[in-house]
Amino acid sequence: MTRTKLYAAAAVAVAVAALAGTAAAVVPGGTLDRIVGQSDDVAAVGDAGGQQYQQIAIPDGSWKYGAQLFFEAGSGSSGNPVTVTTSTPDVCVPYGSTSSGLRFVGTGGCAVTLTQAGDSSYATATVQLSRMVDPRTLFVSVGDASRPTNSPNPTFEAVYDGFVHGDTAAVVTTAPTFMAPPPSAQPGAYPIVPYGAVAENYVFDYTPGVLTVTASMPNPTY
Repeated sequence: MTRTKLYAAAAVAVAVAALAGTAAAVVPGGTLDRIVGQSDDVAAVGDAGGQQYQQIAIPDGSWKYGAQLFFEAGSGSSGNPVTVTTSTPDVCVPYGSTSSGLRFVGTGGCAVTLTQAGDSSYATATVQLSRMVDPRTLFVSVGDASRPTNSPNPTFEAVYDGFVHGDTAAVVTTAPTFMAPPPSAQPGAYPIVPYGAVAENYVFDYTPGVLTVTASMPNPTY
């Protein structure tokens, strides 16, 4: 596997941040390797008082609300599990039986420290990451409806799809508004357009419904 090496230990964090966006790896001394083609894999190699540095693999998974990632030891390592700790528990928390995972429980900045214990051959590895966790997309649709002309619109109801982390419609603090034709609209098919919903940790994707306006039945005359 081809590797691009970044030398000068003092510039390690800056160099990795430049290559990996908001990701920064902090490893004491030595030479830092970055595996080309796997943009978030970070490895430290070299000699630390007779011990090799270890590699921690950082997956390319989604950093979005409700998602989760698992961190693993790289190919050259002691085989000890990677342990996750965070300083932003309102956004991200350790996950899994060995705390090798990370679950996103909010949006905003997530600061993570990954630690892999060493042994007689490998030094303890530490990688620090700081990234933004993005909102999850919540899909909103509205059912089709019909009414006669010169009659009020029926009550439209939003249908939600995409809740995560055990959320329900209760997290939608502002329900969507529906744009529809006025009572005087002539017979025909018109869009029912939802918009304006608000919910913490979500952004919205709207799908319009169809309102069918029919001709009014004339009043019978006797």
